[in-house]
Amino acid sequence: MLFPSSSSQKLLPARHLFTSDMSAYSSPEERILSVPVIQILVALCYRFVSTTGKVMEKRKLRGLSSLLLLAVTYLVIWIDLFVPIGANASFPGPWFGISIAKNLIRIVLLLLVGHFFSFETIPSFDSLFPKDSAIVRSRLFPDAMEMLYGLVIGGSAFGIVVACSYIMSLLHYTNPVLQTMSHNALTPAVFLGSIGLSLSVGYSEELFFRCFAEESFGNLSFPPYLAMACSAILFGLSHGAQQLGGMVVATLLGFVFSLFKRNSKSLHAIALGHAFYDLCILLLTFNL
Repeated sequence: MLFPSSSSQKLLPARHLFTSDMSAYSSPEERILSVPVIQILVALCYRFVSTTGKVMEKRKLRGLSSLLLLAVTYLVIWIDLFVPIGANASFPGPWFGISIAKNLIRIVLLLLVGHFFSFETIPSFDSLFPKDSAIVRSRLFPDAMEMLYGLVIGGSAFGIVVACSYIMSLLHYTNPVLQTMSHNALTPAVFLGSIGLSLSVGYSEELFFRCFAEESFGNLSFPPYLAMACSAILFGLSHGAQQLGGMVVATLLGFVFSLFKRNSKSLHAIALGHAFYDLCILLLTFNL
């Protein structure tokens, strides 16, 4: 997330999601996926679930089975965490499109896993696409209060990390991800890409760490706050590219996000807060 640099006072994005293979870009026309595309992806998954649900019975995993599912899902969904960032990597428009697409795939996979293994904190397809939308409100989009609360969450996270950044600067901490991204200019394409990337990261990370991982630890019979702490530690360890200082601050923020989620009971609020925070950091990181 946000961390200081001894050679730069700019701040850092939540997690890297970067790959060193900069030759795998799609065409510029494919770089940004819009909301209708998200709806199509989820609708296709809903169709798949509705046709396979009669064959595949839902299961609620407990104990070691829940831990194994968490480990396998983590490795599959966040495999690019183990790919190093190039020292002189650049982040043009198509890179944002690829990153957004990866996060959309993560969201869809988590929705499917949540459905098949009966995760209560992951939205069901019925809640996203109710049969009678005139009676039951769809949870696909946030309401005004969730968006407002998201701003509060994002602002709080930003304030916490600013304080942490000051402490880190006294320790002469240099963030390698910040150093890499600060070489890129803030162009209109980068600005739009940053918005899409922040939203996709916010929802994919909150679905996994604050919903899937936290409930998985709860299925091990962990008390609620211990499950929140374990999820936050996993979140922090996932920021290994930002070195020890980055992992410590990410762990702190992960626990703070869990506290907000416990209070709000809203995935939209916490995901939008995370996205708002990420966007602020991205805009501060790129060269103006």
